[in-house]
Amino acid sequence: MRKIKILSFIIAITLTAGMLASCKDKPAEPSSSGLAPSEVLSSDEGTGELENTSSIYDDDDVVGSQLLTPTSKSPTAVSSKPKTGNTVSAPTVSKNIEDSKAVLPKLNITDKNLTICIDWGPDANWVKAWVSALNFCYPGFKLSWKQASPAQKASKLMVWAASDQSPDVIYIKPEESWPLLVNKNLVEPVDQYIDINSAFWGSVRNTMNGMKIDNKHHVMISSIGHYGSVIYKRDVFTSKGWEDPTSLLFKDQWTWAKFEEYARNSTKINAADPDKSNYGIAMGYAEPFVGTVGKDFIKYDTTNKKWVSNLNDSAIKDAIALITSLGPNGNAYCDMTSSNARDKVKSGQIAMLVTGEAMGLQYPDDSASGKLLEVPLPRYTKSSTYYHFGTGTAFAIPKGAKNPIGAVALANSVRAMSILDLKMPKDPSVKEMQTEEQKNIWKYVDNKVTYVNMDYRRLSEDSTGPNLKYSSIWGPGFLPPGESWSAVVAKREPTIMEALKKH
Repeated sequence: MRKIKILSFIIAITLTAGMLASCKDKPAEPSSSGLAPSEVLSSDEGTGELENTSSIYDDDDVVGSQLLTPTSKSPTAVSSKPKTGNTVSAPTVSKNIEDSKAVLPKLNITDKNLTICIDWGPDANWVKAWVSALNFCYPGFKLSWKQASPAQKASKLMVWAASDQSPDVIYIKPEESWPLLVNKNLVEPVDQYIDINSAFWGSVRNTMNGMKIDNKHHVMISSIGHYGSVIYKRDVFTSKGWEDPTSLLFKDQWTWAKFEEYARNSTKINAADPDKSNYGIAMGYAEPFVGTVGKDFIKYDTTNKKWVSNLNDSAIKDAIALITSLGPNGNAYCDMTSSNARDKVKSGQIAMLVTGEAMGLQYPDDSASGKLLEVPLPRYTKSSTYYHFGTGTAFAIPKGAKNPIGAVALANSVRAMSILDLKMPKDPSVKEMQTEEQKNIWKYVDNKVTYVNMDYRRLSEDSTGPNLKYSSIWGPGFLPPGESWSAVVAKREPTIMEALKKH
Protein backbone atom coordinates (compact mmCIF):
# COMPACT_ATOMS: atom_id res chain seq x y z
CA MET A 1 0.00 0.00 0.00
CA ARG A 2 1.40 3.69 -0.38
CA LYS A 3 1.62 3.30 -0.14
CA ILE A 4 0.12 1.61 -3.12
CA LYS A 5 1.73 -1.41 -4.60
CA ILE A 6 1.10 -1.13 -8.30
CA LEU A 7 0.74 -4.14 -10.54
CA SER A 8 3.05 -4.72 -13.43
CA PHE A 9 2.41 -2.79 -16.61
CA ILE A 10 1.01 -5.78 -18.49
CA ILE A 11 -1.43 -6.71 -15.74
CA ALA A 12 -2.46 -3.08 -15.43
CA ILE A 13 -3.30 -2.85 -19.13
CA THR A 14 -5.25 -6.12 -19.02
CA LEU A 15 -7.30 -5.24 -15.97
CA THR A 16 -7.93 -1.63 -16.87
CA ALA A 17 -9.95 -2.61 -19.93
CA GLY A 18 -12.55 -4.26 -17.75
CA MET A 19 -12.79 -1.44 -15.25
CA LEU A 20 -13.66 1.56 -17.38
CA ALA A 21 -17.25 1.78 -16.23
CA SER A 22 -18.75 5.23 -15.74
CA CYS A 23 -19.85 6.47 -12.36
CA LYS A 24 -23.43 5.62 -13.19
CA ASP A 25 -22.52 1.95 -13.19
CA LYS A 26 -22.38 -0.09 -10.03
CA PRO A 27 -18.70 0.04 -9.06
CA ALA A 28 -16.74 -3.12 -8.59
CA GLU A 29 -15.64 -3.91 -5.05
CA PRO A 30 -12.02 -2.79 -4.82
CA SER A 31 -9.37 -4.55 -2.85
CA SER A 32 -8.39 -2.95 0.41
CA SER A 33 -5.19 -1.72 -1.16
CA GLY A 34 -7.22 0.29 -3.60
CA LEU A 35 -6.16 -2.07 -6.38
CA ALA A 36 -7.59 -5.16 -7.98
CA PRO A 37 -4.86 -7.67 -7.05
CA SER A 38 -3.58 -10.39 -9.33
CA GLU A 39 -6.38 -12.91 -8.85
CA VAL A 40 -4.73 -16.29 -9.03
CA LEU A 41 -6.69 -17.96 -6.26
CA SER A 42 -7.12 -21.65 -6.78
CA SER A 43 -10.10 -23.71 -5.69
CA ASP A 44 -7.77 -25.51 -3.30
CA GLU A 45 -5.00 -23.91 -1.35
CA GLY A 46 -2.19 -25.76 -3.10
CA THR A 47 1.47 -25.23 -2.31
CA GLY A 48 4.35 -24.25 -4.46
CA GLU A 49 7.89 -23.44 -3.57
CA LEU A 50 9.63 -20.19 -4.32
CA GLU A 51 13.33 -20.23 -3.79
CA ASN A 52 15.32 -17.20 -2.75
CA THR A 53 15.12 -14.44 -5.32
CA SER A 54 17.12 -11.29 -5.84
CA SER A 55 14.39 -9.35 -7.64
CA ILE A 56 13.00 -6.27 -5.93
CA TYR A 57 9.90 -4.24 -6.78
CA ASP A 58 10.03 -0.51 -6.21
CA ASP A 59 7.54 -0.54 -3.35
CA ASP A 60 6.82 2.77 -1.64
CA ASP A 61 5.30 1.61 1.60
CA VAL A 62 3.99 3.99 4.21
CA VAL A 63 6.48 5.87 6.32
CA GLY A 64 5.37 7.10 9.70
CA SER A 65 1.58 6.94 9.41
CA GLN A 66 -0.94 5.27 11.66
CA LEU A 67 -4.58 4.36 11.80
CA LEU A 68 -6.91 6.41 13.96
CA THR A 69 -6.60 5.79 17.68
CA PRO A 70 -7.47 8.08 20.62
CA THR A 71 -3.85 9.19 20.94
CA SER A 72 -2.93 9.51 17.26
CA LYS A 73 -1.34 12.78 16.23
CA SER A 74 -0.35 13.96 12.79
CA PRO A 75 3.11 15.46 12.21
CA THR A 76 3.19 19.07 11.06
CA ALA A 77 5.00 20.62 8.14
CA VAL A 78 8.33 22.16 9.10
CA SER A 79 9.32 23.81 5.84
CA SER A 80 8.04 24.49 2.34
CA LYS A 81 9.85 24.51 -0.98
CA PRO A 82 9.00 26.83 -3.87
CA LYS A 83 7.28 25.80 -7.07
CA THR A 84 9.50 24.46 -9.82
CA GLY A 85 8.19 24.74 -13.37
CA ASN A 86 4.78 23.13 -13.68
CA THR A 87 5.20 21.03 -10.55
CA VAL A 88 4.71 21.86 -6.90
CA SER A 89 7.33 20.67 -4.43
CA ALA A 90 6.03 18.95 -1.32
CA PRO A 91 6.66 20.59 2.04
CA THR A 92 8.90 18.65 4.38
CA VAL A 93 7.04 16.92 7.18
CA SER A 94 8.66 15.39 10.20
CA LYS A 95 9.04 11.63 10.12
CA ASN A 96 7.95 9.66 13.14
CA ILE A 97 10.81 10.08 15.60
CA GLU A 98 10.86 6.42 16.60
CA ASP A 99 10.76 5.20 13.01
CA SER A 100 13.82 7.33 12.30
CA LYS A 101 15.69 5.54 15.12
CA ALA A 102 14.47 2.04 14.30
CA VAL A 103 16.83 -0.85 13.63
CA LEU A 104 16.03 -4.30 12.29
CA PRO A 105 15.36 -6.69 15.21
CA LYS A 106 17.69 -9.65 15.58
CA LEU A 107 16.03 -13.05 15.55
CA ASN A 108 17.26 -16.49 16.58
CA ILE A 109 16.14 -18.34 13.45
CA THR A 110 16.70 -22.10 13.54
CA ASP A 111 14.12 -23.15 10.94
CA LYS A 112 14.40 -21.73 7.42
CA ASN A 113 11.25 -23.39 6.05
CA LEU A 114 8.34 -20.96 5.93
CA THR A 115 4.77 -21.49 4.69
CA ILE A 116 2.95 -18.25 3.90
CA CYS A 117 -0.79 -17.83 3.36
CA ILE A 118 -1.74 -14.93 1.08
CA ASP A 119 -4.82 -13.72 -0.79
CA TRP A 120 -3.25 -14.08 -4.25
CA GLY A 121 -0.43 -15.95 -5.92
CA PRO A 122 3.24 -15.25 -5.12
CA ASP A 123 3.64 -13.70 -8.58
CA ALA A 124 2.05 -10.43 -7.41
CA ASN A 125 4.68 -7.69 -7.49
CA TRP A 126 4.27 -6.67 -3.87
CA VAL A 127 4.61 -10.29 -2.74
CA LYS A 128 7.84 -10.48 -4.70
CA ALA A 129 8.92 -7.35 -2.85
CA TRP A 130 8.18 -9.04 0.49
CA VAL A 131 10.26 -12.05 -0.54
CA SER A 132 13.14 -9.84 -1.63
CA ALA A 133 13.01 -7.96 1.66
CA LEU A 134 12.96 -11.23 3.61
CA ASN A 135 15.96 -12.49 1.67
CA PHE A 136 17.75 -9.23 2.32
CA CYS A 137 16.94 -8.99 6.04
CA TYR A 138 17.02 -12.68 7.04
CA PRO A 139 18.50 -14.65 4.13
CA GLY A 140 18.19 -18.36 3.48
CA PHE A 141 14.47 -19.08 3.74
CA LYS A 142 12.79 -21.69 1.59
CA LEU A 143 9.17 -20.68 0.98
CA SER A 144 5.93 -22.49 0.22
CA TRP A 145 2.52 -20.96 -0.25
CA LYS A 146 -1.13 -21.35 0.64
CA GLN A 147 -3.96 -19.17 -0.58
CA ALA A 148 -7.20 -18.05 1.04
CA SER A 149 -9.44 -15.10 0.25
CA PRO A 150 -10.59 -12.98 3.20
CA ALA A 151 -13.94 -14.77 3.28
CA GLN A 152 -12.16 -18.16 3.37
CA LYS A 153 -9.48 -17.46 5.96
CA ALA A 154 -11.38 -18.49 9.09
CA SER A 155 -12.70 -21.74 7.64
CA LYS A 156 -9.40 -22.70 6.02
CA LEU A 157 -7.40 -21.98 9.16
CA MET A 158 -9.76 -24.28 11.09
CA VAL A 159 -9.26 -27.09 8.57
CA TRP A 160 -5.51 -26.62 8.40
CA ALA A 161 -5.14 -26.58 12.19
CA ALA A 162 -7.21 -29.76 12.52
CA SER A 163 -5.07 -31.55 9.94
CA ASP A 164 -1.71 -30.25 11.20
CA GLN A 165 -1.19 -28.26 7.99
CA SER A 166 -1.30 -24.73 9.36
CA PRO A 167 0.78 -22.12 7.55
CA ASP A 168 3.43 -20.37 9.61
CA VAL A 169 2.17 -16.90 8.82
CA ILE A 170 -0.97 -15.44 7.29
CA TYR A 171 -1.30 -12.08 5.59
CA ILE A 172 -4.37 -10.21 6.75
CA LYS A 173 -6.04 -6.90 6.16
CA PRO A 174 -7.17 -5.72 9.61
CA GLU A 175 -10.26 -4.19 8.04
CA GLU A 176 -11.34 -7.64 6.83
CA SER A 177 -9.95 -10.33 9.13
CA TRP A 178 -9.77 -8.71 12.56
CA PRO A 179 -11.19 -9.38 15.14
CA LEU A 180 -12.76 -12.53 13.65
CA LEU A 181 -9.60 -14.64 13.58
CA VAL A 182 -8.75 -13.57 17.13
CA ASN A 183 -12.20 -14.21 18.57
CA LYS A 184 -12.33 -17.62 16.91
CA ASN A 185 -8.98 -18.48 18.51
CA LEU A 186 -7.37 -19.08 15.13
CA VAL A 187 -4.23 -16.96 15.61
CA GLU A 188 -1.63 -16.76 18.35
CA PRO A 189 -0.65 -13.71 20.44
CA VAL A 190 2.62 -12.23 19.19
CA ASP A 191 3.77 -10.50 22.37
CA GLN A 192 6.40 -13.14 23.16
CA TYR A 193 7.99 -12.60 19.73
CA ILE A 194 8.09 -8.82 19.33
CA ASP A 195 8.93 -5.82 21.49
CA ILE A 196 6.01 -3.49 20.86
CA ASN A 197 7.77 -0.71 22.80
CA SER A 198 10.84 -0.72 20.55
CA ALA A 199 11.32 2.06 18.02
CA PHE A 200 10.80 -0.49 15.25
CA TRP A 201 7.03 -0.45 15.83
CA GLY A 202 6.88 3.28 16.53
CA SER A 203 4.46 4.65 13.95
CA VAL A 204 2.08 1.67 14.11
CA ARG A 205 2.17 1.13 17.87
CA ASN A 206 -0.99 3.10 18.59
CA THR A 207 -2.87 1.16 15.96
CA MET A 208 -1.63 -2.20 17.25
CA ASN A 209 -2.46 -1.20 20.83
CA GLY A 210 -5.93 -0.18 19.71
CA MET A 211 -6.44 -3.70 18.33
CA LYS A 212 -5.47 -5.54 21.51
CA ILE A 213 -8.00 -8.12 22.65
CA ASP A 214 -7.76 -9.57 26.15
CA ASN A 215 -4.75 -7.27 26.55
CA LYS A 216 -2.77 -9.15 23.90
CA HIS A 217 -1.46 -8.26 20.46
CA HIS A 218 -2.38 -10.71 17.71
CA VAL A 219 -1.34 -8.88 14.54
CA MET A 220 1.92 -7.36 13.37
CA ILE A 221 1.16 -4.30 11.23
CA SER A 222 3.93 -3.62 8.74
CA SER A 223 2.51 -0.59 6.94
CA ILE A 224 -0.60 1.50 6.45
CA GLY A 225 -1.63 3.23 3.24
CA HIS A 226 -4.50 5.24 1.81
CA TYR A 227 -7.79 4.09 0.33
CA GLY A 228 -9.41 6.44 -2.16
CA SER A 229 -8.06 9.41 -4.09
CA VAL A 230 -8.87 12.18 -6.54
CA ILE A 231 -7.28 11.96 -10.00
CA TYR A 232 -7.08 15.06 -12.17
CA LYS A 233 -5.29 16.85 -14.99
CA ARG A 234 -3.41 19.86 -13.67
CA ASP A 235 -4.02 22.33 -16.51
CA VAL A 236 -7.78 21.94 -16.08
CA PHE A 237 -7.29 24.13 -13.01
CA THR A 238 -4.24 26.21 -13.83
CA SER A 239 -5.63 27.26 -17.23
CA LYS A 240 -8.46 28.96 -15.35
CA GLY A 241 -6.10 30.63 -12.91
CA TRP A 242 -7.09 28.28 -10.08
CA GLU A 243 -4.64 26.57 -7.76
CA ASP A 244 -4.56 22.88 -8.51
CA PRO A 245 -5.46 20.36 -5.76
CA THR A 246 -1.84 19.44 -5.09
CA SER A 247 -0.91 23.05 -4.35
CA LEU A 248 -3.96 23.39 -2.09
CA LEU A 249 -3.06 20.14 -0.33
CA PHE A 250 0.38 21.44 0.56
CA LYS A 251 -1.20 24.62 1.96
CA ASP A 252 -3.71 22.59 3.99
CA GLN A 253 -6.49 24.19 1.94
CA TRP A 254 -7.66 21.07 0.09
CA THR A 255 -11.04 20.83 1.87
CA TRP A 256 -14.57 19.67 1.21
CA ALA A 257 -15.54 23.28 0.56
CA LYS A 258 -12.82 23.73 -2.06
CA PHE A 259 -13.67 20.39 -3.66
CA GLU A 260 -17.33 21.36 -3.94
CA GLU A 261 -16.39 24.78 -5.31
CA TYR A 262 -14.23 23.22 -8.03
CA ALA A 263 -16.95 20.68 -8.84
CA ARG A 264 -19.53 23.46 -9.17
CA ASN A 265 -17.39 25.82 -11.23
CA SER A 266 -16.20 23.05 -13.55
CA THR A 267 -19.73 21.87 -14.41
CA LYS A 268 -21.18 23.33 -17.60
CA ILE A 269 -24.20 21.46 -18.94
CA ASN A 270 -24.78 21.39 -22.70
CA ALA A 271 -28.52 20.67 -22.97
CA ALA A 272 -28.41 20.37 -26.76
CA ASP A 273 -25.64 17.77 -26.72
CA PRO A 274 -25.16 16.25 -23.22
CA ASP A 275 -22.05 14.39 -24.35
CA LYS A 276 -20.35 17.77 -24.70
CA SER A 277 -21.16 18.78 -21.12
CA ASN A 278 -18.35 19.47 -18.70
CA TYR A 279 -18.61 18.06 -15.18
CA GLY A 280 -16.72 18.65 -11.99
CA ILE A 281 -16.49 15.01 -11.01
CA ALA A 282 -16.91 11.41 -11.99
CA MET A 283 -17.54 9.42 -8.84
CA GLY A 284 -17.29 5.67 -9.19
CA TYR A 285 -16.40 5.37 -5.51
CA ALA A 286 -18.24 7.69 -3.15
CA GLU A 287 -17.46 5.77 0.03
CA PRO A 288 -13.93 7.14 0.67
CA PHE A 289 -15.50 10.46 1.69
CA VAL A 290 -16.87 8.84 4.84
CA GLY A 291 -13.37 8.30 6.22
CA THR A 292 -12.48 11.97 5.95
CA VAL A 293 -14.67 12.70 9.00
CA GLY A 294 -12.43 10.53 11.19
CA LYS A 295 -14.64 7.48 11.60
CA ASP A 296 -16.38 4.69 9.73
CA PHE A 297 -19.99 3.51 9.65
CA ILE A 298 -19.19 0.97 12.37
CA LYS A 299 -16.48 0.32 14.95
CA TYR A 300 -15.40 -2.55 17.16
CA ASP A 301 -15.47 -2.13 20.93
CA THR A 302 -12.45 -4.16 22.04
CA THR A 303 -13.39 -3.92 25.72
CA ASN A 304 -16.88 -5.34 25.38
CA LYS A 305 -16.06 -7.34 22.24
CA LYS A 306 -18.96 -6.11 20.17
CA TRP A 307 -19.67 -3.99 17.13
CA VAL A 308 -21.32 -0.61 17.49
CA SER A 309 -22.94 1.59 14.85
CA ASN A 310 -21.92 5.10 13.82
CA LEU A 311 -24.66 5.36 11.21
CA ASN A 312 -26.44 8.16 13.07
CA ASP A 313 -23.26 10.05 13.94
CA SER A 314 -23.51 13.72 12.97
CA ALA A 315 -20.19 13.69 11.08
CA ILE A 316 -21.22 10.60 9.11
CA LYS A 317 -24.42 12.43 8.22
CA ASP A 318 -22.32 15.35 6.99
CA ALA A 319 -20.41 12.99 4.67
CA ILE A 320 -23.62 11.51 3.29
CA ALA A 321 -25.06 15.00 2.76
CA LEU A 322 -21.95 16.04 0.83
CA ILE A 323 -21.99 12.93 -1.34
CA THR A 324 -25.68 13.34 -2.07
CA SER A 325 -25.30 17.02 -2.92
CA LEU A 326 -22.83 16.15 -5.66
CA GLY A 327 -24.97 13.51 -7.34
CA PRO A 328 -27.93 13.51 -9.71
CA ASN A 329 -30.45 14.19 -6.95
CA GLY A 330 -28.41 17.09 -5.62
CA ASN A 331 -26.55 19.68 -7.67
CA ALA A 332 -25.66 17.23 -10.47
CA TYR A 333 -21.94 18.01 -10.55
CA CYS A 334 -21.21 14.35 -11.26
CA ASP A 335 -21.29 12.86 -14.75
CA MET A 336 -23.76 9.99 -14.37
CA THR A 337 -24.30 9.23 -18.06
CA SER A 338 -20.99 8.82 -19.89
CA SER A 339 -19.65 5.38 -20.63
CA ASN A 340 -16.25 6.97 -21.17
CA ALA A 341 -16.08 9.12 -18.04
CA ARG A 342 -12.51 8.09 -17.28
CA ASP A 343 -11.40 9.10 -20.77
CA LYS A 344 -13.01 12.49 -20.20
CA VAL A 345 -10.81 12.94 -17.15
CA LYS A 346 -7.79 12.52 -19.43
CA SER A 347 -9.11 15.14 -21.84
CA GLY A 348 -10.14 17.51 -19.06
CA GLN A 349 -13.85 17.37 -19.86
CA ILE A 350 -14.33 15.98 -16.35
CA ALA A 351 -12.22 17.81 -13.79
CA MET A 352 -11.84 15.18 -11.05
CA LEU A 353 -12.22 11.42 -10.73
CA VAL A 354 -13.06 10.14 -7.26
CA THR A 355 -11.87 6.55 -7.10
CA GLY A 356 -10.87 3.65 -4.91
CA GLU A 357 -8.52 2.25 -7.55
CA ALA A 358 -4.88 3.17 -8.08
CA MET A 359 -4.05 5.68 -10.78
CA GLY A 360 -1.31 3.40 -12.10
CA LEU A 361 -3.89 0.71 -12.72
CA GLN A 362 -6.43 2.93 -14.46
CA TYR A 363 -4.02 5.23 -16.28
CA PRO A 364 -0.63 3.46 -16.54
CA ASP A 365 0.85 5.72 -19.23
CA ASP A 366 -0.52 8.98 -17.86
CA SER A 367 0.59 8.05 -14.37
CA ALA A 368 4.13 7.26 -15.48
CA SER A 369 4.39 10.43 -17.57
CA GLY A 370 2.84 12.74 -14.99
CA LYS A 371 0.03 13.88 -17.31
CA LEU A 372 -2.40 13.04 -14.50
CA LEU A 373 -1.94 13.55 -10.78
CA GLU A 374 -3.44 11.87 -7.75
CA VAL A 375 -4.20 13.45 -4.38
CA PRO A 376 -6.06 12.20 -1.32
CA LEU A 377 -9.69 13.00 -0.62
CA PRO A 378 -10.19 16.55 0.66
CA ARG A 379 -10.15 17.37 4.37
CA TYR A 380 -13.43 17.53 6.28
CA THR A 381 -13.97 21.28 6.50
CA LYS A 382 -15.14 21.09 10.13
CA SER A 383 -11.99 19.28 11.24
CA SER A 384 -8.45 20.62 11.67
CA THR A 385 -7.12 17.06 11.51
CA TYR A 386 -6.62 15.47 8.11
CA TYR A 387 -8.36 12.09 8.26
CA HIS A 388 -8.37 9.52 5.49
CA PHE A 389 -9.38 5.90 5.16
CA GLY A 390 -6.37 3.62 5.45
CA THR A 391 -5.72 -0.03 4.81
CA GLY A 392 -3.15 -2.06 6.67
CA THR A 393 -0.63 -4.67 5.63
CA ALA A 394 -0.46 -7.04 8.60
CA PHE A 395 0.62 -10.55 9.50
CA ALA A 396 -0.56 -13.05 12.10
CA ILE A 397 0.69 -16.41 13.38
CA PRO A 398 -1.95 -19.13 12.90
CA LYS A 399 -2.65 -21.76 15.53
CA GLY A 400 -0.49 -24.76 14.78
CA ALA A 401 2.26 -22.77 13.05
CA LYS A 402 5.53 -24.70 13.13
CA ASN A 403 7.81 -21.71 12.54
CA PRO A 404 6.48 -18.62 14.37
CA ILE A 405 9.90 -17.00 14.35
CA GLY A 406 9.86 -17.22 10.56
CA ALA A 407 6.50 -15.43 10.62
CA VAL A 408 8.02 -12.60 12.63
CA ALA A 409 10.94 -12.48 10.18
CA LEU A 410 8.53 -11.86 7.30
CA ALA A 411 6.56 -9.21 9.21
CA ASN A 412 9.79 -7.48 10.25
CA SER A 413 11.12 -7.53 6.70
CA VAL A 414 8.00 -5.99 5.18
CA ARG A 415 7.99 -3.34 7.88
CA ALA A 416 11.66 -2.67 7.24
CA MET A 417 10.79 -1.77 3.64
CA SER A 418 8.57 0.96 5.06
CA ILE A 419 10.83 2.58 7.61
CA LEU A 420 14.41 1.55 6.90
CA ASP A 421 16.66 2.30 3.95
CA LEU A 422 17.52 -1.27 3.02
CA LYS A 423 19.58 -0.30 -0.04
CA MET A 424 18.09 -3.13 -2.04
CA PRO A 425 18.57 -3.02 -5.83
CA LYS A 426 15.53 -2.27 -7.97
CA ASP A 427 14.26 -4.77 -10.47
CA PRO A 428 14.95 -3.23 -13.92
CA SER A 429 12.17 -5.34 -15.47
CA VAL A 430 9.50 -3.50 -13.48
CA LYS A 431 8.23 -0.39 -15.23
CA GLU A 432 8.24 2.76 -13.10
CA MET A 433 4.63 3.86 -12.76
CA GLN A 434 4.99 7.06 -10.73
CA THR A 435 6.83 10.31 -11.23
CA GLU A 436 9.00 11.67 -8.44
CA GLU A 437 6.42 14.40 -7.91
CA GLN A 438 3.69 11.83 -7.36
CA LYS A 439 5.86 9.80 -4.99
CA ASN A 440 6.56 12.93 -2.98
CA ILE A 441 2.85 13.75 -2.79
CA TRP A 442 2.15 10.46 -1.07
CA LYS A 443 5.21 10.65 1.16
CA TYR A 444 3.88 13.99 2.36
CA VAL A 445 0.36 12.65 2.81
CA ASP A 446 1.41 9.52 4.68
CA ASN A 447 3.27 11.60 7.24
CA LYS A 448 0.53 14.21 7.46
CA VAL A 449 -2.77 12.36 7.76
CA THR A 450 -4.34 10.24 10.47
CA TYR A 451 -5.59 7.06 8.85
CA VAL A 452 -8.95 5.59 9.83
CA ASN A 453 -9.48 1.84 9.78
CA MET A 454 -12.12 0.69 7.29
CA ASP A 455 -14.17 -1.56 9.53
CA TYR A 456 -17.17 -1.57 7.21
CA ARG A 457 -15.09 -3.17 4.46
CA ARG A 458 -15.47 -6.55 6.18
CA LEU A 459 -19.10 -6.59 5.03
CA SER A 460 -19.53 -7.76 1.46
CA GLU A 461 -22.03 -9.57 -0.70
CA ASP A 462 -19.67 -12.55 -0.73
CA SER A 463 -19.51 -12.96 3.04
CA THR A 464 -22.74 -11.57 4.46
CA GLY A 465 -25.34 -11.24 1.75
CA PRO A 466 -26.61 -8.50 -0.57
CA ASN A 467 -26.91 -4.76 -0.01
CA LEU A 468 -24.31 -4.50 2.72
CA LYS A 469 -21.17 -3.28 1.01
CA TYR A 470 -20.11 0.36 0.86
CA SER A 471 -21.16 0.95 -2.72
CA SER A 472 -24.78 0.05 -2.04
CA ILE A 473 -25.52 1.38 1.44
CA TRP A 474 -27.09 4.62 0.18
CA GLY A 475 -28.48 3.17 -3.01
CA PRO A 476 -27.87 3.94 -6.69
CA GLY A 477 -27.30 7.61 -7.40
CA PHE A 478 -26.13 8.04 -3.80
CA LEU A 479 -29.59 8.56 -2.24
CA PRO A 480 -32.77 7.80 -4.17
CA PRO A 481 -35.11 10.77 -4.76
CA GLY A 482 -37.18 11.52 -1.71
CA GLU A 483 -35.33 9.04 0.53
CA SER A 484 -33.54 10.37 3.60
CA TRP A 485 -30.44 9.01 5.27
CA SER A 486 -32.49 8.34 8.41
CA ALA A 487 -34.75 6.09 6.32
CA VAL A 488 -31.73 4.23 4.94
CA VAL A 489 -30.37 3.74 8.47
CA ALA A 490 -33.71 2.50 9.79
CA LYS A 491 -33.87 -0.03 6.97
CA ARG A 492 -30.25 -1.16 6.88
CA GLU A 493 -28.91 -0.90 10.43
CA PRO A 494 -30.61 -4.05 11.82
CA THR A 495 -29.33 -6.09 8.86
CA ILE A 496 -25.84 -4.66 9.20
CA MET A 497 -25.58 -5.31 12.92
CA GLU A 498 -26.88 -8.84 12.47
CA ALA A 499 -24.34 -9.54 9.74
CA LEU A 500 -21.54 -8.26 11.96
CA LYS A 501 -22.16 -11.10 14.40
CA LYS A 502 -20.34 -13.29 11.88
CA HIS A 503 -17.28 -11.07 12.23
